[in-house]
Amino acid sequence: MNKEQFKNILFFFLISITAISVFKYLSAIKEKYAIQEDLNKAKTEVTLLAEEKQNLLRQIEKEKTVNLQLLKENASLKDNLRAGKRRMNGLFRQVSSKEAELEDVNTKFTVLKAENKALIQSHNKITQENQEFKFKFNSLFELKKAIRSIKLRGKKDTRVDKGNRGYLIKDGQPTAKVKIEVVPAQASE
Repeated sequence: MNKEQFKNILFFFLISITAISVFKYLSAIKEKYAIQEDLNKAKTEVTLLAEEKQNLLRQIEKEKTVNLQLLKENASLKDNLRAGKRRMNGLFRQVSSKEAELEDVNTKFTVLKAENKALIQSHNKITQENQEFKFKFNSLFELKKAIRSIKLRGKKDTRVDKGNRGYLIKDGQPTAKVKIEVVPAQASE
């Protein structure tokens, strides 16, 4: 081999190595830019993900706060419900008591109506008797007839039983002086 050929081979070899190196260098630079672009995209995504993480953490905190408020409100509503149930039970007991009282009052009212009816009948009868007596005592003839009737009744009574003739007897002896105390009866309610 000669020197010229050797130089040419060496030159060709060096050019090939240079071309391969330039090609590899350009590929490496291209790859570096692609990696750098991917890295920038990844950094942007990391930033976005970090912001999203912060937003999610804030949202979780808000939800925890809302959840705590809801739990408190729920407990308050349960307390109100229990209190309402107690009040309703009390009201139902009061209603039952009032119904029993009303039934008692209705029974008393019915009795009073019956008594009132009897009193009205008695009043009507007494009024009628009063009118009859007024008629008898306003009429001279009827008055004389009544006096005769009383005298006859008095005679019949004296024949049958003389009695004590209005004297009170104490220790077998008629008393001349009698002290009688009348105490009015208390009106029943």
